[in-house]
Amino acid sequence: MDAEKGLTETVRETTPNPTQTTTQSPTQTADQTTQTTQSPTQTTTQTTQSEDTRLVQEIINLIEEEPGLSQRQMAERLGMNSNTLKYHIKRMREKGILERSGSRRKGQWLVKK
Repeated sequence: MDAEKGLTETVRETTPNPTQTTTQSPTQTADQTTQTTQSPTQTTTQTTQSEDTRLVQEIINLIEEEPGLSQRQMAERLGMNSNTLKYHIKRMREKGILERSGSRRKGQWLVKK
């Protein structure tokens, strides 16, 4: 009987009849908690994706204006950390959006569309 007590949880509701109780399994409680937290997480993910899209577009615009800039110069002009810029450039290169031609010192960035 103690094992059954551990599997279900008895919740007392405020009702006119104090002998009424409602049982609810721990799984139901966990599901309700998960559903409550999904909405803010989804909102945060969508906000982050839109910020990433905005940053990528700013990088592309800057490269189209001045393709000979170094990553350090681009980061300074965009007002972002150079590691953040490197991360986005790496992802854009992997997706085939950006390409580097020429040498490291005198090369240029090419935007492929």
